[in-house]
Amino acid sequence: MHELIAEARAQWKAYLAAPAGQDAEELARTRLLLDEIVSITPLDHEELGFDRFTDPGWFTTLGSVALERHERNPGRRTIRLATDAFRESVRTTQAGTAEHAGAWSNLAIALRTEYYVTNLRSTLDDAVDAHTQALAVPAAGIVRATRAVKFAATLLARHEEFGDTGDLDEAARIGQSAIAWLPPGSPGRPDALSDLSTVFYRRYERGHGQEDLEQAEETARLAVAEGEAGHPARGNHLFNLANALHLRYLAQGDSKLLDEAITVLTAGVPLLHGDPVATGSYGDLLRERYELTGDPQDSASAINALREALAQANAIGRPSLTLMLESNLASAHRARFEREGDAEDLAATLRHGRQVIANSPPGHPDLAANLSNLSNYLRIRFQVGGDIRDLTEAITTAEKALDECREGDGRKARFITNLSAALALRYEHAGNRGDLDKAVVLMRRAVSDTPKGDARLSLRGSALANMLFRRFELHREPEDLSEAADLAAAAVSRTPRGSSTAPGRLMTLAAILAAHHQRTGAVEQLNLAIEAARDALSAGGAGHRDAQLMRSNLSEWLRQRFTITGARDDIDEAVQLLLTAVGDTPTGHPDRAIFLSNLGMCLRDRGEPGDLVAAVQRHRLAADASSSVDKATTLLQLGRCLHDLAEMTGSDDVRAEAVEAMQMAAEVGPARPRTRIIAAHTAAVTLADDDDWAGASESYRRSLDLLPMLAWIGLSRAGREEQLGEWSGLAGEAAASAIAERRPEAALAAAEHGRAVLWGQLMALRPDFTALAAESRELAERLRAVSEQLEAESAAGLGTSLDLPG
Repeated sequence: MHELIAEARAQWKAYLAAPAGQDAEELARTRLLLDEIVSITPLDHEELGFDRFTDPGWFTTLGSVALERHERNPGRRTIRLATDAFRESVRTTQAGTAEHAGAWSNLAIALRTEYYVTNLRSTLDDAVDAHTQALAVPAAGIVRATRAVKFAATLLARHEEFGDTGDLDEAARIGQSAIAWLPPGSPGRPDALSDLSTVFYRRYERGHGQEDLEQAEETARLAVAEGEAGHPARGNHLFNLANALHLRYLAQGDSKLLDEAITVLTAGVPLLHGDPVATGSYGDLLRERYELTGDPQDSASAINALREALAQANAIGRPSLTLMLESNLASAHRARFEREGDAEDLAATLRHGRQVIANSPPGHPDLAANLSNLSNYLRIRFQVGGDIRDLTEAITTAEKALDECREGDGRKARFITNLSAALALRYEHAGNRGDLDKAVVLMRRAVSDTPKGDARLSLRGSALANMLFRRFELHREPEDLSEAADLAAAAVSRTPRGSSTAPGRLMTLAAILAAHHQRTGAVEQLNLAIEAARDALSAGGAGHRDAQLMRSNLSEWLRQRFTITGARDDIDEAVQLLLTAVGDTPTGHPDRAIFLSNLGMCLRDRGEPGDLVAAVQRHRLAADASSSVDKATTLLQLGRCLHDLAEMTGSDDVRAEAVEAMQMAAEVGPARPRTRIIAAHTAAVTLADDDDWAGASESYRRSLDLLPMLAWIGLSRAGREEQLGEWSGLAGEAAASAIAERRPEAALAAAEHGRAVLWGQLMALRPDFTALAAESRELAERLRAVSEQLEAESAAGLGTSLDLPG
């Protein structure tokens, strides 16, 4: 080693002594010797004896040779040698000179490269400090611009690793200065423009305004236009333009922008020679187009590209990049599962999603996004398999995502959307009204935080429409239904027919139109609902993961139209749709019970010989398999069907079983109050028909007891009056039953109960504070003020407010 070092020093002296213009060969020989030294130098490189030399040029050349070898064959030993050599160059160069600035700039580049080996933030911070020192020294425009471009790139790298938005703003400022110092035609101008477009891209992505998006595309197009076809960095220029086009596609939803981005990146990836970032981006764009069009070739190519990129990132030791690529690979498998339903894709989605979280260090800038993604995957698996543990974990994971979300992160609306969707799904399966109200509040926030013209606005608007519709089903507030209809129609109008989101949005619109029909009796609304449901089923295809649910909903609306028009084709189609839905849904799936119950209703209404017995069989299976929320509905339908069978056969046992099923339905706590009241009332009418006045009175009493839950105090006064108006005759029926039972006092209580619901709620908000005032007048006054505020809010309908993280 010592002999080789001595030979290299001698060769260096020969280079310095050679006449100008004749020294290239001497320098080349020196560099060959230095490269050999670098190849055998140990990690501590003490044998090089840096302290014995004071020639900054020697250190600069050694550092550049070591950096070049590291680029060819990355390793901790070579990059450490490069960094230390450039430090010595800084130490041995006269301060304030152009050479000193160059030494600082070289050290900054080496430190940034070393960061990707060590992953120590201090290394990247030192790189930023070195760039600052370099830029502080006055220099000619082109030299100064070159240093500024490198500085901006390091600030961007630090932002992407640690998420500080201040680094992005500083990178934009320095990058714009660099462009001003580079006149058109300057060799480094295309690179500077391309790097600046990435800064604007990241700023928009992190929540900055539309202007940043426009500047990202404009500067990227200029970089491609000003760089020649053979430009060594043309691959990077094309890559950055593809990124800008993709971001504008996300904001505007124009598929032509996505196609152009893929075309640009198809040309750029081969020029980047195995760059995992570009390869991964190419796979992600193909995945997005697959979601839009369903072309299986795009899906296969996307997954292959992302696997290749992941292997490339692992090979060069880039942990943060590995996390991003593994997350994108999970998304690609998720997209294919949602289109094609292969269980292996779902398993791969969860596997990669969990691996991303396991490998994410605390405080990672994308931890919130990755947690939110994992929440989505768990929610999907719950919808497929019905394991409530998946849904519970989905909600807690979505809440963690919001907790991890940083101030100013433009993705927060997405995180809120995912939590809202999980809460709404839990409401569907557990019936907790608080989950639904919280979901609506969250989704309103997500919609309001989404910029106008953003393609995601239709997705969030459709989700909010669905939640408002579910709340309408619960509370019967007309405003909820009206707002839901407007949101759903707007979402459908903005959704391309071939989009993977089209089926769900069409079904949401169909359900709302059907509800309008039930509210107004307008058959044209029901016809429109059936048309929208058919479009949804057609758009989704037989393999869509919600195909069975779509068949079930369409069958229900066909059954309703059959009861109005008597069209036999409608009821026959409804039965066939449900037979398919039941047959293709595995035992134990949470939706199977409802499909069975709906099939029972269709068979009962069709009325062919044997249909009623078959309907009872389906209803029994549904009641046994249903969850706590659905159990009231399935028991009610079983009771109705048994009642019809008892009427047909004259069996007292069947009639008694029918009443029992209805009474059990009325006692299902998590079910909707309206369903429970219908069940109790139906049981009461059946018992009254049999002159069982004691049993009838008890069921009527149960119906009346449920009225305050139906018209709960959180609704507006008008909403509560409408809910009670549907049951305006209930108290009279209950009183008549009590009279027939010869219990006049019970009849009077029933009559009073029926008209005292709103009065009782009002009195509950007007307690007597006299006793409390004797102990503490101040506390009594505070409680009185709260009581008056609650009463005022009750008159308009109680609102719900949430303190959201961030």
